[in-house]
Amino acid sequence: MPFFENFYPFMKELFLKNYEKLLEFASKKNDELKNTEVNFKTTFYSMNINVDYNIVINRLKSTFESTFESTFESTFESTFESTFGKGGAKLYKTLG
Repeated sequence: MPFFENFYPFMKELFLKNYEKLLEFASKKNDELKNTEVNFKTTFYSMNINVDYNIVINRLKSTFESTFESTFESTFESTFESTFGKGGAKLYKTLG
């Protein structure tokens, strides 16, 4: 869905910026709820959702690691390209 790709840079930036707060919140909730699954019911959408904060914490961590690595990777790739010209990205991939 091309339209939603427009939001990706903003969401990525906010996720990386707020990662520690998100992880702290999820950990605190997990401790409060004694590591149990909790059910939230919304009247607006008439839906129920079960939240297991252990899963939320693991997904936050794995998403952060993959997002951080891709950000780190693209930063180095663009640095090589700006330093060594158009062949810089290819050189980076060869060395990497």
